[in-house]
Amino acid sequence: MSVRRSNFFGMFAALVVAVGFVGSSLGSTIGFVERFENDQAGWTDTSGAVLLDWVSGGGVDGPGDGFARTTFNYVNTSTDDQSPVLMRANVQLGASGGELFGNWIDEDVSEFSAWVRHDAPIPLNYYARFATPFNFPGGFALKFAPVFPNQWTKITIDIDPNNPEFVTFEGQTFADVFSNVGRVQIGVSTPEALAGVDRDVVFDVDSVSIVPEPGGLMLLGGLLGVLGVYRKSHSNHEGLQ
Repeated sequence: MSVRRSNFFGMFAALVVAVGFVGSSLGSTIGFVERFENDQAGWTDTSGAVLLDWVSGGGVDGPGDGFARTTFNYVNTSTDDQSPVLMRANVQLGASGGELFGNWIDEDVSEFSAWVRHDAPIPLNYYARFATPFNFPGGFALKFAPVFPNQWTKITIDIDPNNPEFVTFEGQTFADVFSNVGRVQIGVSTPEALAGVDRDVVFDVDSVSIVPEPGGLMLLGGLLGVLGVYRKSHSNHEGLQ
């Protein structure tokens, strides 16, 4: 075995150790995306008991991409009540195979995002609520930028106690909520123009994701990049011999 080949395998072994270290530092979640490729993945509607509809094509990734859908009528709403939760993921019901839930603090989850679409006649403000498996306490984050009708729009929420979009932790703390996430909910604030109106509005969701802090993944990517460059250089050297 040549010295160069020995160096290569030594670097590979070091990379394996480094990858293990990075993986452990990120916790059990290395990012997850619910794409609703085959069904509604156990997500339920505003009632919490009825599964969302599933549409096999037309999602955010193109004609062949599936997504989940629900319909909500505003006839029994008012601007004074709690705005409706439209889409619910519950760990106790097995939503998304349990992949969205757990201790987001230990798992370094830094961001939640979802692609949404609606056909209301006006722009709507979305929110997300994250709660324990018992549905309390919860962290309520309101997106201040409105989502316009009939176009896929990505909403992103930084999972950070200093994020001003978190308007309440329901009398508890950020740690109380995010150390044991068991429910993820997406809804919209009830606008005055729709309150009490007998109108069905269609709401779609696709590519719901959580991602970890970027530092560990950047390190992992850098290590893999170094290995790729070394392998290419080593291959070229052997070709010249």
